[in-house]
Amino acid sequence: MTITISNNEKFYSFESNPDLLEQALEDTLTKSKLFPLSFDQLFKQISKKINTQKKKRVELAIHKLKQNGIIIMIETNYGPAYFCKKNEILVFNKFIAILQHFHKQFPHKSGITKSQIREFFSSNKKKKKQKSICPFLLNYIIQIAHKQQLINIAGNSLSIKGFVPRFESIEITLEILMELIMKNFDFKKSDKKEFAKEMNISISEMNQLLKILKQKGLVFEIKENMLIDVYNLQKLKKIVQNKIIKDGPTHIREFAQILNKSRNSVYFFFDFLDKINFTKRIDDKRILVNDKIDC
Repeated sequence: MTITISNNEKFYSFESNPDLLEQALEDTLTKSKLFPLSFDQLFKQISKKINTQKKKRVELAIHKLKQNGIIIMIETNYGPAYFCKKNEILVFNKFIAILQHFHKQFPHKSGITKSQIREFFSSNKKKKKQKSICPFLLNYIIQIAHKQQLINIAGNSLSIKGFVPRFESIEITLEILMELIMKNFDFKKSDKKEFAKEMNISISEMNQLLKILKQKGLVFEIKENMLIDVYNLQKLKKIVQNKIIKDGPTHIREFAQILNKSRNSVYFFFDFLDKINFTKRIDDKRILVNDKIDC
């Protein structure tokens, strides 16, 4: 018989009907959702619901449920763990949906990492402690998908079988990064981590994109981690050119006043102009080396 208690959980008595033990096990594993349970964890929860302390009976019930395909066993670093087959189907479908969504959102990326997949599985991102899929269960799901030839695995990157990154999307991504660099330039170090976070890419991917922009002559590095885009650079070169043509050799503090910046903040910028042979320092002033504004 089954008795419902006040907290909406069920208390099972299987002495007259052993099938109720199997039902209790299935219900417990169904509620575990994204987390397989070890035998000890499962027995501890079952002991709260049934009037038995005999582990052998629980072991036999688990074995029967496995044979009938109702529950599955997953190997973990801590030994075998058990998971409900119904949940496996739901998790598998969500896993495939996550990959499809990721490819649609980021068509230029070759694939998604396991850590990114686990973030998508998080049940509540507002909480400090996020509940996500058990890593052992995720590995199990990945193995099934790979065995069924539904996904590709390249190192730590996963993708739907047949997916090919679209090159034109890289150009769109480069444009987004260019806009961020233009908008945030202020004679100070560029926050690459913040750029990467805003674009939902890794620092490694950020550096690859910056390398492309530098090769195209669209972004320059004034000093380490201080970036300037070609449009801001041309604009500033024009200001410097006009000032020197009008007044002759000019001190850096005068440029700082024109730009409404401190002397220290523009110091490295004029070092950069010297290096690209646009200006030259003579004593404590700058002269114009060439009048080419284009980069």
